[in-house]
Amino acid sequence: MTDSTGISSPNVSTWDLLCTLGFSEDRTLVSDVLPGLIFDFVNFKLSAISGANRRLTRVILLTGLIATQRRMCEVECELPMEVESAEQGKAWVTWCLDDAAGGRFKPLTAPPWLAEGSQYFHLLPWKRRMAAYEARPHCAVDRNWARIPLRTLGQQLTTADDETQVILGFDGNVLTITCGGKTCPMLAQGSPWTDQFSIKAGVLRPLPTRLRHSVEFSIWDGILGIGNRRFKPVFAFKTAADRREAYRSPQTPG
Repeated sequence: MTDSTGISSPNVSTWDLLCTLGFSEDRTLVSDVLPGLIFDFVNFKLSAISGANRRLTRVILLTGLIATQRRMCEVECELPMEVESAEQGKAWVTWCLDDAAGGRFKPLTAPPWLAEGSQYFHLLPWKRRMAAYEARPHCAVDRNWARIPLRTLGQQLTTADDETQVILGFDGNVLTITCGGKTCPMLAQGSPWTDQFSIKAGVLRPLPTRLRHSVEFSIWDGILGIGNRRFKPVFAFKTAADRREAYRSPQTPG
C-alpha cells in the first residue's frame, strides 16, 4: 500500500516484510515467533529470530557469518518489530549487512531488494535525525562581532523580568536578539531561519563570557545553544499572534 509520494504506508510488520523479501522458514532456529527465518545468499546465510534484547524490548535479531578469502565478518543486528514502511525495512536490513561487512555487502547472488535498500538509507531513524540536525536553525558569529552585543544583552537580562520573552531571528546576514524592546544585532553566517524563536529571560542567564573564534547560535530539540552554553526551553513562533504575544511580554523596568 503506497501513499501519494510512492512510499508504502507505515506500521509494516518487519517479520512479514522479511518473508516477502524471500526469507524462508528454518525450524532449527529458536525464536519467539516460530519458525525462525533464513535467507540464503549462497555464500552466506542470514538468520532472523524474534525475542527480547538486553533492554527487554522485543526485537528481530539478524545473525550470520560472512566469510571471504581475506576475513570473516559477524552479523549481529537488531530490527524493530515494526518499521514505518517497506522501504525503511529494506534499508535497515541492507544497512546491517553493509555495517557488518565494513562497506558495501556484495554476496554471490544479490536479490533486488538489496540494491533498493541502499537507495532508502535516508529513511533510517538515525539518518533522518542526522539530516534534521544538519538542517537545524544555526548560524556562526565571529567572536569580535559577538562580544559587545552579548555583553549588552547580559546587562539587559540583569534588569529584565524573568518572564520577559527574548526573541531570536536570523535573516541570513544579521542575527537579532530582542529583549525588553531593545535589539542586539550581530553579523552572522549561515542559512536564514524560517522561524523566529523565543526564550524567557530568566533561563537565559548567565550568558557565556569566554568566546571562541566563532560563536555558534543554534536551536535543537527545544534547546538554545550559544557557544558552549545550553538554555531551555526555547519555542518557535508559529503564527503572527505568537509574535504579538511575545512582544507584549513584561518589559524591562524603568
